[in-house]
This record gives sequence, C-alpha cells and structure tokens, in this order.
Amino acid sequence: TDKVTHHGYHRFYPRLIKQFQNDDNMAMIEIGIQESKSLKMWLEYFPKGFIYGTSLTLNTSSNEKGDRHLIYQTDQSNIPALDQFHQLIKKNKHQVKFINDDGTHVPFHIIAAFNYLFENVLEEGGVYIIEDIEKSYWKRGILSAHVIEYGYKNPGSIVEIFKKVVDTINNELLSDKDKGDNNRAVTNMPENVKRMISSITFCQNGIIIMKKT
Repeated sequence: TDKVTHHGYHRFYPRLIKQFQNDDNMAMIEIGIQESKSLKMWLEYFPKGFIYGTSLTLNTSSNEKGDRHLIYQTDQSNIPALDQFHQLIKKNKHQVKFINDDGTHVPFHIIAAFNYLFENVLEEGGVYIIEDIEKSYWKRGILSAHVIEYGYKNPGSIVEIFKKVVDTINNELLSDKDKGDNNRAVTNMPENVKRMISSITFCQNGIIIMKKT
C-alpha cells in the first residue's frame, strides 16, 4: 500500500490508532478500497477488528465479504446512501472507532462524508483520518469526472475548512464577536459536528480528527 511506500502515514497514524489494535469490539471504515491493498494491511494491523471498505464499484481484487471484512458499494457524497450503510453497521452491532477517508479526494465529497459519518457513525473517542488532501491545492484539474478548482487559501478546500475549525475548538477563548465571525466563516460544517471535535492534527497530505468522549 502507498500509505507506507509513498505517503509515509506510518510516521503519524500509530500514535492515535494503536489504542484499537487489540480491541475485540473495534470496527473501522475505509472509504475508497480500490485494489484492496490497504484492506489487507488493516486486517493484519487490527487482528481482532472488523473492516468495512466502501467502493463506488465492486470491481476489486478482494472478495466482497470475508470473516472480518465487508466491501460495500456506496457513494461518499450521497447522504441517503451513507445512511443505508449506517443501518447495516448498526444491524451488525459493530462499534466503528476508526474511519479512514481514502475516497475520491474531492473536497466537497470529503466534507459531506465527514459531516455525516463523524456525527452518526464514529464512536466517541474515535479517530477520523482524511488522506490525500493534495486536491485542495490544485488550481485546476479533473478527477473522477469532477473539475477541481481550489488552490492555496481557497475557502472551499478541505485544508482551509479545518484550519478555521481549529478556532471553533478554542471557542471559549473567543469574544462574542469573534465567535460570530468564526461561525459565519465555517459554513461547511454544522455546529453540532464542530462541537464533537476534540483535536485536529495536520500531517503531510492528511488531516487527523479526534472525536470527544
């Protein structure tokens, strides 16, 4: 998996996800399973966990279902589809403690999935990781038939959205005027979702968000 060979995520992730490694009740979701290389890694890293992988298509090199994994066809930007996925997880009585977004990498897809999954699916104290945020720095390009026009400091980029949410985490330190300004600055994320965020870590080509207990 290029999570190690190219991106070097192994330098950051273990600090926050090692706590789940031997958790009998642990489940995780990886958005964007592609060729299932990272699925094999997660099954090894979490020997007692259940791994959900999502894919826009089911054309993968791995089985769609195994003893400890399930590949589910869904669209991360489609909220009703995510809700159906959530109902399946609840039916299976799995506790999702880690979500890894390696999906389309399109900023408005990322924030749509985050807003729903962070609030409704991720357990308290869980970890949500957004990978491959480079598309937020693209000024022009095409990805999965979507035109990408963001760039440095673009307010719609996933990087800028979470930069502003850092001030929301420190809300008690802001004046009433500054609180209002911050609320108006972050329109991409509901207030109840912001209040659930414990910490935000920016790493190379990724953002790691912790959920409050």
